[in-house]
Amino acid sequence: MKHVLAAIFFSCLMALAQESWTDAFRAGRFADAVAICDARLKANPQDATLWTGRALALAQLGRNAESMRSFERAIELRPTFRPALEGASELAYRIHDPQAQGFLIKLLKLDPQNRTAHAMAGVLAFEKHDCGTATTHFEKTGPELADNQQAYSFYGACLLQLNRSQEASAVFAALLKSFPASANVRYNLGYAHLLSGHPGEAAETLRPLIDSEHPDPSALNLMASAEAANGNVAAALADLRKAAHLAPRAEENYIDFATLCLDHNSNDLAEEIVNIGLQNIPASARLYLMRGLIYAQSGKLEEASQDFEQANRLSPEHSYGSVGMSMMYAESKHPEEAARILRQKLKAAPDDATLNYLLADVLVNQPKSPSASEIAEAKAALLRSVSTKPGFANAHALLGKVYRRTGSNAKAIEQFKVALTQDPQNRVALTQLVNLLRQTGRSQEASQYSDSLRRLLQQEVSADASQSRFRIVRVQ
Repeated sequence: MKHVLAAIFFSCLMALAQESWTDAFRAGRFADAVAICDARLKANPQDATLWTGRALALAQLGRNAESMRSFERAIELRPTFRPALEGASELAYRIHDPQAQGFLIKLLKLDPQNRTAHAMAGVLAFEKHDCGTATTHFEKTGPELADNQQAYSFYGACLLQLNRSQEASAVFAALLKSFPASANVRYNLGYAHLLSGHPGEAAETLRPLIDSEHPDPSALNLMASAEAANGNVAAALADLRKAAHLAPRAEENYIDFATLCLDHNSNDLAEEIVNIGLQNIPASARLYLMRGLIYAQSGKLEEASQDFEQANRLSPEHSYGSVGMSMMYAESKHPEEAARILRQKLKAAPDDATLNYLLADVLVNQPKSPSASEIAEAKAALLRSVSTKPGFANAHALLGKVYRRTGSNAKAIEQFKVALTQDPQNRVALTQLVNLLRQTGRSQEASQYSDSLRRLLQQEVSADASQSRFRIVRVQ
């Protein structure tokens, strides 16, 4: 019996030795394919094809880590071996391996027309919020992209962000025909119609999402935007109220409601809805910021200041309160009163970087030309601010403006460059630096910063809120 079993075992080994791994792979015998590759790699350890075959079979068995190591070995042996690069790219993409992008770059260099690789590269670029690159890849994928609900939806989202909303509408309309039950695709199409300047079509598209037994709060919010764009403010406010009732912890409903009220000079109603929001979300820095803005618009500077400070305490990393105070004091019709309040606050906290910056901002940017004493006070406040908080880009930029105003051009340039080191997108510093460099005859250097300023302005123009409202389409 033992001899019979041995003979059977030996005959099996001989059969495996004679069979190619591709035959076993095609037959779905992936474990046999791995065994064949392992046996032959002992004699040919430098064979990239065998390492690739092993990797493909291991991937089919769900042994992804081993598969990736085999792909890596194949690519190490033959860096331009396309089957290995294709397999490694697809596996890395599927398991969210950080190497995916690198594999795709190498694959597309070898095969620039590889549509599958372009589709994967587009999704990876979208996930990194690089819509320019993502769109380029998606457009090279060809008509097959429309069959991939998620990737095609990402393409539509990028078109929105790039201000190509008409094209985005066509993408989402095609998606809705293919996936009529997808609430997210319908929502995105409504959003694309709204950005295209067709609020009526947006409302018609969104209607099924809000007329159902369980209306969608986000769709109600978007519907309100469409209604407001159509001049139907009452309906918009009613839908925002309903959205806030259905989703009481969603900040955007209260904020959008209050913004609409402020646009129509209904400050009391705006304050009322934000107060309701704060009852439901007491730790919302954005709602305190919004109420501060309402108070500021109503001339209640003390109350506004308190809310801005609370916003700062709740979310110091976002500087909501600092932004609000800057807006309030910069736009205040009573700079003397604003300066008085800030000086009073500085008595209690003389080294507070933000308060010193805000005081200087009020003094420098007031409607009338500041006096020499006010410029001196602003300079002293800014020096305290950057001393306490050396990384405060806005304070450095404003200090540069003060130095430029007093004729200290070298110091001004130095401060603008410090601000840009800390915040390369600081528009005040960029604008002032470009102008000052040109004024002092340093045109070549000015052109370098001018390019940065142009790119920044383009980003600001195209930085529509598409990513904040767009819904990711999840494919099971």
